Amino acid sequence: MSTIYAEEDEVIVLHRQQVDDVMNLIKQEMRLLAEVEQPGADIDAYVTELDEILAQKQTVVTSLRQRLAEFRARLQEEEMLSRSIPRSPQ
Repeated sequence: MSTIYAEEDEVIVLHRQQVDDVMNLIKQEMRLLAEVEQPGADIDAYVTELDEILAQKQTVVTSLRQRLAEFRARLQEEEMLSRSIPRSPQ
């Protein structure tokens, strides 16, 4: 059971890191928008950099979702195991 608590802590840490990463990427997007709105902005560079930022966001979110799916499966496994343990009479 202590393993599940360690995994829970890990998921929370990973979530916090994902939020930080996405916030940094959003800041990059905001900078990129400010740049592209300037006269004579390089639209090709904008499109390329935006695509890179979006790919990074997708990678960060996908990674967390994969870890979350693993944790959810572990929680379900723990729940099934706890249901299969006979309870002592009171």
